[in-house]
Amino acid sequence: MEHGAGSKNEKFLPCSLFLTPCSMLYAPCYFSEVVMLSNWDVVKLFFRSLLVMAVFNFERMQNVGFAFTIFPIIKRLYPDAQSQKEAMLRHLEYINTNPYLVSSIAGIIISKEEELSKRKEGLTPGDISVLKSLLSAPLAGLGDALFWATYRPLISLIGVILILILMFEGKSILWGVGGFLIIYNLVCQSVRFIGLKKGYLLKEQFVEEINKIPVQKIRYRLNTTGMIFLGALSSVFCWLGSELIKIRMPEGIVWLASIMLILGVGSAIRIRINTLVIFLIVIGLGILLVYLKTAGMWDYEVIMNYEL
Repeated sequence: MEHGAGSKNEKFLPCSLFLTPCSMLYAPCYFSEVVMLSNWDVVKLFFRSLLVMAVFNFERMQNVGFAFTIFPIIKRLYPDAQSQKEAMLRHLEYINTNPYLVSSIAGIIISKEEELSKRKEGLTPGDISVLKSLLSAPLAGLGDALFWATYRPLISLIGVILILILMFEGKSILWGVGGFLIIYNLVCQSVRFIGLKKGYLLKEQFVEEINKIPVQKIRYRLNTTGMIFLGALSSVFCWLGSELIKIRMPEGIVWLASIMLILGVGSAIRIRINTLVIFLIVIGLGILLVYLKTAGMWDYEVIMNYEL
């Protein structure tokens, strides 16, 4: 049965389209009461999509992982071996996109393969290949901007704060690592799971609804949240510095030096000094302090008491 608004046996259901780190966008979609992709199929395809980067190669990138993801459905749609072979060769072509959004593309492609297997008029295998190619690049840009450039640094910052606090309290830092992994994957894997089914249900309309997501607003809010946690991290560093590093000089000078370092790094970022240069300068200061300690020119004692 076609997934369109014109069939009598179809009903209108509001369904969640896409889970981002800050919001869930709800979009109307029409779909048949009886669909080929069951909830169990979605679960199986979700776990298979986790291996999309397992056979990453520099010639066709994620092609093997993508073909592996949708293979059970291809096998169901095309009973004869020759048709299966043609379909799998079609999906071993080049594809490179964000790994958390590749399942959305898989859902859309599965729906088109279903139409092709039913001999839908006007649809050719070449159309599916072109559609996959057109989807991969925009979703790669969207996913990289949201996850790699925005969400992952924010959660990493939270994880560092947790680890520092746990170190000072003498507790296992693995709790901080575990907290980072849980918080990060809770959102990212939800996007992967939801995108798979919504891509299948919405097909080309999925792209239209994705365009409605206020990506820049979400990134701005996440970046603002990241700056708040960066300020918190600076405070944690100053607090731990006064507790863990016993420097033979007035405590006020230590705090003043810490604040000047924070403001200096912030100002360097503001005037757009290359972040690699800033990183190398901070590392150089650390090496200088170690040299002064080794040479006996500056006396301080570092007290660390933590366990893995």
